[in-house]
Amino acid sequence: MNKRFHPRILTLLALLCVVACTRQVAAPTPIAVMTPTSMPLVVSGLVRNAITKLPVAGAQVLAGTVAALTDSQGAFSVPTLVDAEFQVEAAGYETARVRSRAAFPLIVDLVPDAATTVQIAYEYERQHEYGRQYDLLHPDVQAQFSREEFVRFMEQSRPYDLLDSAVGAASLLVSGSVAGKIYENVAQVPVQVSVRVDGEVGRKAWLAYVAKADGQWRLIRGASLWPTPIPTSTNTPTATPLPTFTSTPVPTRTLYPTPVPSPTGYVPLSPGSQAAVVSEVTALRSGPGESYAITWSALRGTVLLIQEWPRFVDGVAWYRIQVSGTQLSGWVKGDHIAPLVLTPTTIPSATVVVPTPTGTPITSQRIAFTTDRDGNREVYLMNTDGSGLNNLTRHPAQDSDVTWSPWRDRLAFASDRSGNSDIFVMNADGSSVTQLTSGTADQIRPAWSANGSWIAYVSNEDGDWEIFVMSASGSGVVQLTRNTAWDSFPSWSPDSLKLAFTSDRDGNYELYLFDLTTQVETRLTDNPASDAFPAWSPSGAQIAFTSARDGALELYLLDIATSPYRVTRLTYTQPANAANRYASWSSDGNWLAFTSWRDGNAEVYSVQRDGWGMRNLTNHPAQDESPDW
Repeated sequence: MNKRFHPRILTLLALLCVVACTRQVAAPTPIAVMTPTSMPLVVSGLVRNAITKLPVAGAQVLAGTVAALTDSQGAFSVPTLVDAEFQVEAAGYETARVRSRAAFPLIVDLVPDAATTVQIAYEYERQHEYGRQYDLLHPDVQAQFSREEFVRFMEQSRPYDLLDSAVGAASLLVSGSVAGKIYENVAQVPVQVSVRVDGEVGRKAWLAYVAKADGQWRLIRGASLWPTPIPTSTNTPTATPLPTFTSTPVPTRTLYPTPVPSPTGYVPLSPGSQAAVVSEVTALRSGPGESYAITWSALRGTVLLIQEWPRFVDGVAWYRIQVSGTQLSGWVKGDHIAPLVLTPTTIPSATVVVPTPTGTPITSQRIAFTTDRDGNREVYLMNTDGSGLNNLTRHPAQDSDVTWSPWRDRLAFASDRSGNSDIFVMNADGSSVTQLTSGTADQIRPAWSANGSWIAYVSNEDGDWEIFVMSASGSGVVQLTRNTAWDSFPSWSPDSLKLAFTSDRDGNYELYLFDLTTQVETRLTDNPASDAFPAWSPSGAQIAFTSARDGALELYLLDIATSPYRVTRLTYTQPANAANRYASWSSDGNWLAFTSWRDGNAEVYSVQRDGWGMRNLTNHPAQDESPDW
């Protein structure tokens, strides 16, 4: 079928043709053509660490004569020209040169320089991040063993614990021979670390070598990062010999620039300065960020030494710090600390009591203890020879854990008379009973400080037994220990600045020390058997405690002034399986009262500090326990 156009359509096409043929074509208006190099552009982007991918704050972006700094998120914005070259600089990183482009964001990954690469390697080692540490090794080193073999070697064969590290300035070499091979772009970096070997801390120093590989500095040799090749046929790697300790001084080096003021309101702190914890408690973490493990808890007022410029994680500044006067280090949030403002303080000195000759116990004092001889547990007093018994509490509730005030005019004790166990105080005659603690948790084991200002006690309010301190009036409660272990039986030092206590945080019961000045916990005993129930002597020189290290629960004395601590056995019980515990010192330091089951039930005994003059003071079929002299 032939197609035919409609006559009207043909007429319309003819008219359009006439118009097109008769129209005059206008000359085009000239347009100024901009070349790529002359086109203005505002380049925005992010600057990151090439290894960690964390933002780099305070990096300088140079575009011709224009300069800008990255903010806390590593972001920048700088005017430049299209396809112009600009450079990014930051302390601790290699300078990066980048071509501008209109895309947003422009990601600039800064490669850590030689010294920083070594610093990161040792930070990873301290955090046990061996997989990430493997990525910092030179390909020639990685070729000797797989990632899995390296991780297994480091986990099983680390010969020491790394405490801290200091990295000096790198000395760049045109080329260098390392392990018999020539490398180009080599740098040698002085390194010094503190390590703990078999419980002793020492320093060692050496030169680490790094070389460029794929445009990045990679570690070739470091004393603690150079395992012998792991045989693929065995799961037992060969341990690296421990490097020799030296005292070669190594210059320190600032690795981060001055930070840009943060909008979050925290006060920037510089490396080498001091800060104090301003929150009630802050977590010390193994790395910068909430994802890292908590290694310690610092209370308000803890003094910290700032070690590096802050690193920003999710907009939050994190500082690498060291707890003043200790080997403890880690990372804390910037808004939890503030510059340290020093104020004149007077720290009481330790009160040293010179013991009088042993033989006869002082008779002007009385011994408080707990007994159920009246049908329920009550607080009693007796003379030092066991005479003059006096029931102080006379209450249907369970009263226990009694402790004297230093002036011996009041007593603190635990009682469940309010429904659950709380701490109470009363006069020495049993009058004016006052409740200090309250709540649904149990509060037990009060201990009055030697200066009379504080009462330490044990509470399970956070789900397990922890040690707390409050004023003698019950105010100003502070939690000292924070872990999932069982912490109990606090005992004050004579200067009221330290607490000895019992904890099973390491798998069995051991004695620990909490320094209230530095907020540092120190382990005092290390024995496969149980060590518990410490009692600090009035002179401060010894701590009496109970231990099963010889097979039975006997009393021992730990000399706190010796290094290592000297431990001597005080009691020898027959029958051998009878327990002895809950020691308490007389104020002259010559006698101890304690609980013993050597007569078949719990009795209060006294003994001279040299082990002589043993005497049963209570001699009753009831359970007589927990004396406080």
